[in-house]
Amino acid sequence: MDQTAALSSGLLLSGRYRLDDLIKESGGAVTWKAYDTVLDRAVGIQAVRADDRRATAFVIAAGRSTAVSDPRFLRVLDIVEGDHGHTYLIREWARAVSLDHVLGPSTLTNARSTHVVLELADAFADARRRGCAPAGCGPGGAPPPG
Repeated sequence: MDQTAALSSGLLLSGRYRLDDLIKESGGAVTWKAYDTVLDRAVGIQAVRADDRRATAFVIAAGRSTAVSDPRFLRVLDIVEGDHGHTYLIREWARAVSLDHVLGPSTLTNARSTHVVLELADAFADARRRGCAPAGCGPGGAPPPG
């Protein structure tokens, strides 16, 4: 079934999050750039259908991720379950290029590429020490560190 069937630009979730732009569809999950109409800011929303077998694990992982307050990861701001047939993770919005694009055929020097990879490895190690393995943070999902 099309994951976006019940979701469209302009839809207001939980009375406050307006879906603006569909960013990505992958593996049954969708990512949207959205707008928090209460706090007047852009947010990112990841959604899975509420009846997806992974929805419960999605919510548990999102809750665990709040134990990590590392500026190299986007903070989870809210979790909404069951609205419009989906479960949503609302996080900070960041305009970034995915790591696979940064480290692929690029103009980065070897030293800068090494620095980026070491920063990311350090951030993952810190998250793991706190009992959280950030999901969706493969080369196509992780924004490059500052």
